[in-house]
Amino acid sequence: MLQNTKSEYTPVKGRLEDSVLEVIPETIQHAHEILREGLKDKEIFGYIGNDYLTADFGMIALEEGEPVIYLVGREHNLILQNLETSLKHIEQTRDKNGTGGYVKLDNADYETIITAVSEGKGIRVALKELELEEREPYYWPGHGEFDFETACYDLNESQKSLAEWVSSRGKEFAPTMDLFSKSGINKVNIMMTLPDYAARSAVTEPIGVAVYLSSSEECAYFDLTKSWYARDENYVLAKLNPAEEAKAARANKVSAAIETLRSNPESLGERMVQNLRELIEKYEEGWAGRIDSEK
Repeated sequence: MLQNTKSEYTPVKGRLEDSVLEVIPETIQHAHEILREGLKDKEIFGYIGNDYLTADFGMIALEEGEPVIYLVGREHNLILQNLETSLKHIEQTRDKNGTGGYVKLDNADYETIITAVSEGKGIRVALKELELEEREPYYWPGHGEFDFETACYDLNESQKSLAEWVSSRGKEFAPTMDLFSKSGINKVNIMMTLPDYAARSAVTEPIGVAVYLSSSEECAYFDLTKSWYARDENYVLAKLNPAEEAKAARANKVSAAIETLRSNPESLGERMVQNLRELIEKYEEGWAGRIDSEK
C-alpha cells in the first residue's frame, strides 16, 4: 500500500535545459530514488506516466567486438555535465522516426566511466547477455526489452545486475521487489538497444544514453533508448533551487486564495482580505518594476 508522505523532492516539468535551472542539479534523483520517493508520495507516481529523466547515465562501447553497457550515477553523468553539447548530439543522431539519439563520447570519456565502474560506482553488462526481445522494428528500430514479475522472477546474472541498478541498487533488490508487488507494481520492464544495432552505433566511438523512468498503474518502465526525450518536455525529480522554491511558495499562496474564493467565499474574513491585499501589492510592485525596466 502506497503511503501518503510528502516528498522533499519536487517534480519539475519542462525541456531539460530549462528544468536544470529550476533545481539544484546535485539533487536530481536516480531511477531507484524516484521509485523510493514514489512509494512514499502518491503524487510522484501520478507524475511518472509523463516520463522522468533520471540521474543515471549509460555508456555503450565495443570491447573485443562485442557491445557492452556501463551504468553510472549522477557524479559521472556526462549528459548533465555537458548539457548543451549533449543535446546537440542527441538531435543530430535521432533515427528516421525522430526517436533514439545518443551522445558522442571520446576516449577520455570512456576512461572516466570505466574507472568509475572499477571503483564500484557503476556496473558493466554485455548486451547479448540480457537476452532482449526485439520490439516492433518499424516504430522502434533497434530496440529490445526484457521484463519480469515482481512477485516471482527468474533473471540471469546480467539481467539481475541491470535490474538491481535501476530499481534498488544491490542488496535491497528482493525486499524492493516485494514492496513493489505489495504496492501494486506487478511488473518491471527494461528497454535497451539491441546488440547488433548498438554495435553499429558505437563502431567508431563509445556513445552515451540517458535513462528514463515511467510507470503505468501496474508496471515500472526503465528505458535506455529515449535519449531523444531530453529534447522535449519531461520531468526531473529534484530539490528546487531557493529562487524557484520561493516562486512556488508564492504560487501556492495564490492557489489557496483562489480555491477558498471558489469553494467557500462566505468564509472570507480579515485574514483572507489581508492575504489578497498582499498579493495585489506584490503584483503592482512587479508591474511597476517591469515598466521601469522598459523605459
